[in-house]
Amino acid sequence: MARLREAKIIRLRNMRQDKYFRILVDVEVDGQDLGKRLIEAGLAGPYDGGKRPKCGSRAKSPSGADGQ
Repeated sequence: MARLREAKIIRLRNMRQDKYFRILVDVEVDGQDLGKRLIEAGLAGPYDGGKRPKCGSRAKSPSGADGQ
C-alpha cells in the first residue's frame, strides 16, 4: 500500500458521530478503502458495533487484593 503522503486523492465518506461523540469516517485512498487495507495488512481488526467481552472476569483492586 502506498504511503498516504504519496496519495493523489484522499476521500472521506460517511462521516458521523457515535454515541460517545467519536468521529467515524470511511477513508478512501486513491480509490481503495483504507480500513480494508489495514485489516488485510493485519494492522487493524473488523468491528461491527457489538459488545466485546471484557478482559478477565473480575477487576482487582490497585493493592492486588480482590476481596477473597
